[in-house]
Amino acid sequence: MKIVDSNRYFLKVGLAPARWLHLATIHYNTREFICFIDIDDTTTYVEEVIGGGLHFIEDEGMAQALHNFLVYSKILDMRKPLLPDDVWYKTPGREI
Repeated sequence: MKIVDSNRYFLKVGLAPARWLHLATIHYNTREFICFIDIDDTTTYVEEVIGGGLHFIEDEGMAQALHNFLVYSKILDMRKPLLPDDVWYKTPGREI
């Protein structure tokens, strides 16, 4: 597993206020996973990116391995600061 993005920024959906905070994007072989938190109820999610959409991870072993990796990598350490929007939006090659 490899962390390809551990910047913290809000994922905006349409015109709604930002509710989802990106914690990490992880690559595992040819698969991609995103870890994010719902700031309203502090629930943390890890979902697989398939065809541009997010999908629940059915494989319990994979879900546990991702969880262990995120804990070991300190991605879930909430003391890390947010990346300001003006920095995030000016980063070349980034899309929301």
